[in-house]
Amino acid sequence: MEVINQIYPSDPEQIEQMMMPGPEGPIVMVNLLKFRSQAVYPDGRATGLTGQEAYRIYAEAVSELLGQFGGKITFSGNITHLTLGKVDDLW
Repeated sequence: MEVINQIYPSDPEQIEQMMMPGPEGPIVMVNLLKFRSQAVYPDGRATGLTGQEAYRIYAEAVSELLGQFGGKITFSGNITHLTLGKVDDLW
């Protein structure tokens, strides 16, 4: 299986599917994130924030925006171990 991560959709079929009405009921999304030890911004600005601290600022703003549309963040946590499998670094 080939995995391609994209920020902006480019496949016309995928874009068409995203425009279709959604399912009845809530939409649930899971993001697994890995943070840099030091935040890096595209514009090159200096920061003393870790990647996790910088993301927390973003998440607070997004949470406020989601609330305006009836959405919410219901869980946030850290991965402490794997139940199955092995990896070099935990997410």
